[in-house]
Amino acid sequence: MKSISSSLLPALLALGAATASAQTVTTVLNNGPTGELYDIVILGDGYRSSEQAQFNQDVLDTINYFRTDPSKFPYGEYFDCYNVHSVFRASVESGADDPCATPPVVRNTAYDASYCVGGTARCLYINNTTQAATD
Repeated sequence: MKSISSSLLPALLALGAATASAQTVTTVLNNGPTGELYDIVILGDGYRSSEQAQFNQDVLDTINYFRTDPSKFPYGEYFDCYNVHSVFRASVESGADDPCATPPVVRNTAYDASYCVGGTARCLYINNTTQAATD
């Protein structure tokens, strides 16, 4: 099983020089040909350009969370069957909308993410699916 370590972090941090409006696509884990494996793509919303390092670290933390525990089926047990890519697109503001908050929170983000979808406070959904589809 391949390991994701902090050795990838400098490469991810170097991508921070990208312009705020451009997307940055990074292959974070490459276990083999895309035609033979599953691809996981992590889109982050609500990260400003100055927060790209935090996004990169969150991606690594997420991958390690699934990789290190085989009980997180099917990810841990079959982690060698996945490639992982991340897409960073800077948002104007940090965070996500929360219409259930008092007062409601509205953020200007790349994918227009919002909590409280369907009345479930922790359900997060992106409203700008067209933008996500072009990434």
